[in-house]
Amino acid sequence: MKKIKINLNPRKPTIFDQGLGKALDYIPLLILLVIFFALLVGGIGLFSLTKAARYNHYRNIWKKWESRSSQLDEIKDNRDSLERELSRIKDVVAPKYTGITLLNNLFSALPKNIWFKNVFFEQEAIKVEGYIVAWDEDPIVSLENFINNLQESEDFSKKFERMSIKDTKRTNFNGVEVTQFIIECKK
Repeated sequence: MKKIKINLNPRKPTIFDQGLGKALDYIPLLILLVIFFALLVGGIGLFSLTKAARYNHYRNIWKKWESRSSQLDEIKDNRDSLERELSRIKDVVAPKYTGITLLNNLFSALPKNIWFKNVFFEQEAIKVEGYIVAWDEDPIVSLENFINNLQESEDFSKKFERMSIKDTKRTNFNGVEVTQFIIECKK
């Protein structure tokens, strides 16, 4: 059976009219898309409004505590400056080492054939000048034993980790041949 079309419109349909007819078929889908995007935009708007309300709430709370926060920051700055000042005062008042302890360590490490000419104390180093007389062993061996004894002393080796012989030379002291030495002990 054939369909019969009755055209009540006396004019002939144009391409525009045909396209419009096809577009009208998609109107329900277009309405659904508009509703979906409206809901999406509305949801995003509600979400941002709740975030803004929460932000404003926190901002109002912060306004109450802002003056106290600045006071706390000021107190922290004062505390930091006082701690720096205290550490500087401690450095001045409490020396890095005590001379008595160091002299005790030096003299307890001395072999019998070594004696000192000068001991120079500096902030970061000690310089020892002295003489070695040949006893039962070579003077250089005695000097090495002296340095080893100093390194074995815990108090001394904690304060002065690097010990080195700076100079040695043979010389005459009151008619006796001795070895003159210079040792430097550094942190």
